Amino acid sequence: MFENKYPYTDFHELNLDWFLAEFKKVHNHVDDLDATVHEFTEFVTNYFNNLDVQEEISKKLDEMYASGELSALIENLFSDFENEINDEISAQNTVISGQNSRIITL
Repeated sequence: MFENKYPYTDFHELNLDWFLAEFKKVHNHVDDLDATVHEFTEFVTNYFNNLDVQEEISKKLDEMYASGELSALIENLFSDFENEINDEISAQNTVISGQNSRIITL
């Protein structure tokens, strides 16, 4: 019915050998965690200290150029811009035609 999960010699006395062994395991895990956090902190610090942003940007642009992705982005941008300019030119030509007919009438 009742299962004893911990190594008690009786319900009033704790087995100190078991407790010390468990505490040592926890202590070792904390030491491992501390070492891992220290390694991670050094990695992040070194990464950002040695990071050359301009070089990384240039490298990415070169990759995009080689794959054709950069050309596609620029073409889409200029295509939209060209459509806006053509629409504006058409509107201005309409206004100019109206002004020309008024001038001819005068």
